[in-house]
Amino acid sequence: MTRKIGLTIGKLAREAGVSIETIRYYHKRGLLIRPSKPEMGGYRSYNEGDVGRIRFIKYAQQMGFSLAEVTELLSHADETNCHATKVLAEKKLKTIEEQLVALEKIRETLKTLIVDCRRDCPRSCPVVLKLYSRFGHLKTPSYEAE
Repeated sequence: MTRKIGLTIGKLAREAGVSIETIRYYHKRGLLIRPSKPEMGGYRSYNEGDVGRIRFIKYAQQMGFSLAEVTELLSHADETNCHATKVLAEKKLKTIEEQLVALEKIRETLKTLIVDCRRDCPRSCPVVLKLYSRFGHLKTPSYEAE
């Protein structure tokens, strides 16, 4: 594999699969260092390491880490003791497990609502009624065009 150097911001964005605006946002957040502009004019130059860093950021986000957490992960990248990173990952796992429990409850509720729903409802739709009843309303509000 050849080493890519001298990437413009547009080429960096294409290589990393993000928009130019995302790269600029990462600059503002301190996630990506903005290269200095050449003295003789021209474009700022990015390299393969910058592509890898952006891909890391996007993958960490896909894993559920916020940009603040990604910043923390990156701050520990060169440490030989990974305790802080492990703690952060454990917290993220706990959050995801809690979200999975909540999603399973939602899934079961939706399955029940779907079974209750018939093609032609004699009155109001059971799905809508059930959703309203969750908040103490027994009937759907009626809205008339004004």
